[in-house]
Amino acid sequence: MGIFSKAELDYIKNHKKYELYNVDYAYALRHRIIKKVNEFQQIYRIIKANPL
Repeated sequence: MGIFSKAELDYIKNHKKYELYNVDYAYALRHRIIKKVNEFQQIYRIIKANPL
C-alpha cells in the first residue's frame, strides 16, 4: 500500500486532464499531494537529524 491514492497518482501523471474537466477537484488533489510530501519531508529531516 502506497502513500498516494489512485486518483492522486493519476493526477501526478496527467494533471492537465483534471485541470481541464474539474478545477476544484484538481486543486484538492494538488493540495493533498503537497501536504503528504511536506509531512514526509518533515519526517525525513527528523530521522536524518537523529540517527540511531
